[in-house]
Amino acid sequence: MLSVLVDRDGTLWVGVVAALLQDHDGNVWAGTRDGLLRVAGGKADLMGRAAGLPDEHVSALAEDAEGDLWVGTEAGGIARLRDGRAMVYGKAQGLTHEVTWSVLEGRDGSVWIGTDGGGLNRLRGDRGGLATREKAFAEESVYALYEDRAGRVWFSTEWHGLCRLTAGRVDCLTGPFAEDLVRCLLEDKDGRMWAGTSEALVRIDGCAVHPVATEDGKKITVTSLAEGPSGQLWVGTTSGLAEVENGVFRRVTIGGEPHADHVMSLDAAADGTLWLGTTDAGLQRLRAGRLASVTSRQGLPNDTVLSVRDDGTGRIWLSTGQGILAIARGDLEAALDGRSPRISAITITEADGLRDRECSGGVQPSMWLGHDGRLWYPTIAGVAVVDARRVRLNTRPPPIQVEEIVADGRRVAPGASLNLPAGVRHLEVRYAAPSFVAPERMRFEHRLEGLEAGFFAAGADRVAHYTALGPGRYRFRVRAANEDGVWGEQDASVTFAVRPYFWQTLWFYALSACLGVLAAVAILELRVRGLRHREQELKRRVAEEMARVEVLGGLLPICAWCKKVRHDAGYWEQIEQYISSHSKLEFTHGICPDCLARVSPTKA
Repeated sequence: MLSVLVDRDGTLWVGVVAALLQDHDGNVWAGTRDGLLRVAGGKADLMGRAAGLPDEHVSALAEDAEGDLWVGTEAGGIARLRDGRAMVYGKAQGLTHEVTWSVLEGRDGSVWIGTDGGGLNRLRGDRGGLATREKAFAEESVYALYEDRAGRVWFSTEWHGLCRLTAGRVDCLTGPFAEDLVRCLLEDKDGRMWAGTSEALVRIDGCAVHPVATEDGKKITVTSLAEGPSGQLWVGTTSGLAEVENGVFRRVTIGGEPHADHVMSLDAAADGTLWLGTTDAGLQRLRAGRLASVTSRQGLPNDTVLSVRDDGTGRIWLSTGQGILAIARGDLEAALDGRSPRISAITITEADGLRDRECSGGVQPSMWLGHDGRLWYPTIAGVAVVDARRVRLNTRPPPIQVEEIVADGRRVAPGASLNLPAGVRHLEVRYAAPSFVAPERMRFEHRLEGLEAGFFAAGADRVAHYTALGPGRYRFRVRAANEDGVWGEQDASVTFAVRPYFWQTLWFYALSACLGVLAAVAILELRVRGLRHREQELKRRVAEEMARVEVLGGLLPICAWCKKVRHDAGYWEQIEQYISSHSKLEFTHGICPDCLARVSPTKA
């Protein structure tokens, strides 16, 4: 079978093969009876079953919009080939242990690796193994690494303290570091050796160890060291950031308060910027005495940053417990300055070649930028290598669509005029963004207009849930971000209405309002009637009282002897008392002339 291809440069390719294709990187692929052939940079590589092909008879080739190469075979079905962003060195490449703590590239190009129980390893080319023949170190746990100017490789261990490897021979400073683990090492520009331990910052002078006193005299756990452009020594600790200048240790204050976050890693840039990876506080930037940070709220996978490094080409690289990240420095600065609400980051996980996304941290170096631009990361499943020059941000957001609505268990296809029955108790809106590139790392945001004021961050969920929606019209909107955090400008939407019960309709509200008015009028009328009835009762009682007063003008029984009168109840009382109780009259007493003459004739 003859295949013909004209590539982008106008070169004509002719082959007795089943298929020819040029991918987006310019590689030319050929499907043969013996496997898949790739021609790149003047070199040809043949891939067969050993590389993962289900069948070596390749009959068809296609590349999708996301850069995946689809390989059709005669007897093995279809295979998908994707260029991974990372490769991993492990036991298959000669390492003595898969769990690694630290990594360092030496001046000779070999890579030194601290393992968890497998001793100090050395990787030369593509093969690794133990760095020393001394059996005492074969099963050691190796943590911090450093190569000084003399070419000695320093490494801290669990059992032998702090050791130095010189020309294949190991000598150890066991005494000072017998129980105090060294987490980080640094040789400053003046040739002084510093070690950060689980209890102090110390300066090493030959075999002598000189602890640096803290301000309050308390012990500190030092996790990372970095030298600034002006020669100050930055010290990352579990209780915040400190610095040593002219031999004086002091804690760094931000806005008058000591920096208190748990610092995991440091990177001092030539422009004076200090980058801090922290536990639970994200990535921080200290510049001109001002601290700013980005966290998971701006797009980090979590708030613990195990390592941070500026690669010098416009990217900041981070390692976390959720993979390796690369962020364009301009985007990062915009988020740190508050000019952008979130960041887009290249994220490297198992879908990109890692065996496990959990990187190691807490000892240094927890990453290394090699002389060739490759980045090395210790993980719990080998040492990962990323070629920064070949890693590109996926700028193509995934297409988003609303697939269906489920109302109380009944599936409804989205349509132009969608009406849901009254009393919907549970509503699900299901959406999707078809992609073969790390679909588990996609992120979604959705909003139900008519209920929600803004977009809700749904993470990787592809279903939105709502309960007890009231009657009315709603518009559901959803948008998606790809595995690198690039959000699409267009969203998918569906409009629907929830029908009301009869008591939720306008006519029912109007009728209820009318009945309410009538009830109010009736209540008012009853009130008025009650007031009128009370008025009549008061008038009646006044009339009765007035009638009682008028009795004084009628017949009144009076005793002819003592002049007492008999009231209505049949009792006798003084006439003045009777008149006083039945009128407004009051009595005063005196004596008439006739009586005066009878009582006192001489005065008369």
